[in-house]
Amino acid sequence: MLDLFKNPPSEYHISPFWLWNGRLDPSEIDRQIREMHLKGIGGFFIEGRLAHRTGDNSDDLLKCIERACEIAERLGMHVYQYDKTQSESGKSISQIKSRSSKMHAQGHKRTLSKVFGESKWSLSLEGMKSVIDQQATLGVNFVCPVAFHYSLDAVTGRSIPPSQFYQAPYWRYYKNLADYTARLSYVMSLGKHRAQVALLRSDGDPDPLAEEFLEAYCENLLREHVDYDILDESAIRQATVVDGHLTLAGENYEFLIMTPMKSIDPGAASKIKEFLLDGGRVMGTTILPTEDSIGSRHDEVRSLFESMFDIDPSEAKDRVERGNLPHEPELISHDSSALFMQAASPAGAMKLLHKAVRAAIKPTVSVRHNGCECGDITCIHRSADGMEIFFFSNNTSEPREAQISIRCDGAPHMLNLETGSITALPNCTQQGSRTVLLHRFERYGSLLVAFNNEPALAVVPPAIEDGQEVGLSEEWEFDIEQPNCLSLPVWSFNTLIQHNKELYEYTTTFDIATKPDGLLLVLQDTPEFGIDGEIAVYVNDIKAEAPRSWVTDISFKAVDISGLVSEGKNIVRMTAERFGWSGDPQPEPARARLMGSFCLAEDRSTLIERRDILTSGSWTDQGYPFYSGSAIYRQVIHIPEFARGQRIIIRAEEPADMVEFIVNEASAAVRPWAPFEVDITPLVKPGPNTIELKITNSIVNMLFNEPKPSGLIGGASVFIS
Repeated sequence: MLDLFKNPPSEYHISPFWLWNGRLDPSEIDRQIREMHLKGIGGFFIEGRLAHRTGDNSDDLLKCIERACEIAERLGMHVYQYDKTQSESGKSISQIKSRSSKMHAQGHKRTLSKVFGESKWSLSLEGMKSVIDQQATLGVNFVCPVAFHYSLDAVTGRSIPPSQFYQAPYWRYYKNLADYTARLSYVMSLGKHRAQVALLRSDGDPDPLAEEFLEAYCENLLREHVDYDILDESAIRQATVVDGHLTLAGENYEFLIMTPMKSIDPGAASKIKEFLLDGGRVMGTTILPTEDSIGSRHDEVRSLFESMFDIDPSEAKDRVERGNLPHEPELISHDSSALFMQAASPAGAMKLLHKAVRAAIKPTVSVRHNGCECGDITCIHRSADGMEIFFFSNNTSEPREAQISIRCDGAPHMLNLETGSITALPNCTQQGSRTVLLHRFERYGSLLVAFNNEPALAVVPPAIEDGQEVGLSEEWEFDIEQPNCLSLPVWSFNTLIQHNKELYEYTTTFDIATKPDGLLLVLQDTPEFGIDGEIAVYVNDIKAEAPRSWVTDISFKAVDISGLVSEGKNIVRMTAERFGWSGDPQPEPARARLMGSFCLAEDRSTLIERRDILTSGSWTDQGYPFYSGSAIYRQVIHIPEFARGQRIIIRAEEPADMVEFIVNEASAAVRPWAPFEVDITPLVKPGPNTIELKITNSIVNMLFNEPKPSGLIGGASVFIS
């Protein structure tokens, strides 16, 4: 069943929300689809309404969509229809979990979630992975990133969803995330979800108190590592009762928790009573139903719940309405199978949830840290053809040393989502019917474990331990792979008459202390200004050539002004001819940036000679405040002769945002997320060795003129272990 784990079919791969927000060009559409395919994208959703607004008529738009479908089909990719009402899956835990639960109840394998739409433009691959992991523990196994921008010409502020496409500096490494996500989605689509608990919510209009309790239960059951689904009354009616379990579409629930409910379908109430009588466990919360939600069988409903809990539902309701609830939450038990949580608020009730759960069931999973259940780590359980699958996600920015106990036998294997390899788990012991293992979760780290009857494979190498440190200099040779950047945001505006034509004129200046070898003036298309053929550019009163290429984004048109600038103050002037009535004049022209081989002085506005020696720390403080891209830190280290045959480990401390390790011109590893270290033993030799750390940061430095800390923030270390 895991034969496809390393290379899952395309339907399990990331399928982004492709935002067509520029002037569409069929050849550019082809290029972008091929870019996606090379980076491990399995398909896409097209949002073309913004392209239509930029001037493309509807026939042209349809032709572009047809063209995209043709190219995708040739490459084995999928094109999905976008239906907003069906694609939204909510933001809160209960909303996401409700959607995955609905898919489980209907017997569907996949749960779609649109992710990152409200993230910041500083979003990193590590940040994306952390969201994907957390949502996987909520049942999501179909990932749709929002958004892949066709172009950035409509990006005027940070409120627009960040582009995770070719414009992003990390794009060259995106396949690492795409492959990871495809493997996770594939495994999380196998077999059936396994939940011990069902959370019952009312079919009626949402009640604020009930919704508060629902959200609290969702969050705290996750923290208790108890897998669950959210069911409505119709799902309860459709379920069957078998051997003390509530069975629905392959799920077998042992414990039903009711949120506060004023009314219920009598059919659902009868099914709950049947479940209880057959040995199931049920817990009510604060308010028990007193009314028939679909008819007039109110007395029957009240009688059913009074017989189950030995509590008069009308009196419970009155206590809530009078505010006559106990100050401290109470857990009332009736016949050991029916529990009633009496609490004035969700916060109070959650104090007793641990006790209630363990009174009702034996949890399949326990994850402990420092002797307590570790709520920072969440998990999900699936079963597939005799194989039990568990996925764990550390949802914090701190590492966690955890003891994991799983009520499962068989041989435990670790499925490596980064490499596609399968190895036996180290540090495992069998304690009765439970398997206990120790595992270190890195910050936002994850673990995928499968139990089956196959013999254990080779054990994964032990965790890297610190050994003797090889001294590294704080100074590094430094090379940038993309041009440095300085925005030109301040322009003066004027109107003038020239050859009987009215012109808009925009002027700005910049200072050069040392003339760079190469310098581009990069002009970004805006909805108000198109660059091609509409603006004339003059540098120091010399007309520049028309843009011939683009940088970073197809709307960023580059003009080579290397031969037009000089040391000292330089003047840039743009003119745009006014044709008839074109509305009020725009106070700013196309957004402009200087990009090239230079550094910035301490004033962050004067161009100076490029620095090729930097120290550990942010490059934004060393002449590159607005640089976005990859940069190489390089130095030569000496490996002693006695290290022959020992492990050599290199570690980067706080790279912002990610790092590729290169040793003696060979790539050792790409680390988009923690741990930022790698074994380089096969690549080094006694004597001098050249090590390079290629650090990649965010687009925000360049795009929004924000000096976000970037580079080798905390230095690096090499250990002989």
